[in-house]
Amino acid sequence: MGGLGSGRVRQRPLAEEQLQLRIAALRPAIARACAGQEAVTDTITWSIGARVLGRSRYTLRARSPMELRLELAPDEAGRFAAAVIAVVATPQPKNRGLRWWLQCAGCQRHVMVLCAGAAGWRCPRCAKVIYRSSCASDKRLGPLLRAIVRGATGSPDAPLQALDQRRRSRPARSTYTDADAQAALGEV
Repeated sequence: MGGLGSGRVRQRPLAEEQLQLRIAALRPAIARACAGQEAVTDTITWSIGARVLGRSRYTLRARSPMELRLELAPDEAGRFAAAVIAVVATPQPKNRGLRWWLQCAGCQRHVMVLCAGAAGWRCPRCAKVIYRSSCASDKRLGPLLRAIVRGATGSPDAPLQALDQRRRSRPARSTYTDADAQAALGEV
């Protein structure tokens, strides 16, 4: 997945470096819209990490009890385009209320995050972004790959020996039997 030895170079933009709209930022406005207000107007702050890029006004209008319409206005500097995004609800099991989602305009999936791109607001899959964690190396593969490289010049058993040493360096897990559990409870 893009880690050490994969031969895959990161070609897609990172999601953490993209402008993102999260459903969590809209929860207070969604609660007010569900409480009966016809239209809720508020401001959202755009930031990437700790860097604030601007602020935009948005209006949340109820289309039905299970669907809201989010209308984003451009920011003061005109950097962010206006957009209309569907906010839909799905019922939770056991009558625990509703879960609200943003709907991707590209694939119609319900997601918690939309990323801004050239095609508008899309889910991370449609926006073709990847997360930094998917580019990170698997910590377990480093010792194995180094051992394979060393094994090419030395002993053919070097990779297996490296794995055995790694297994031996970990503490043993304790196992309990039914007799141990009964003794601990005083049932013996």
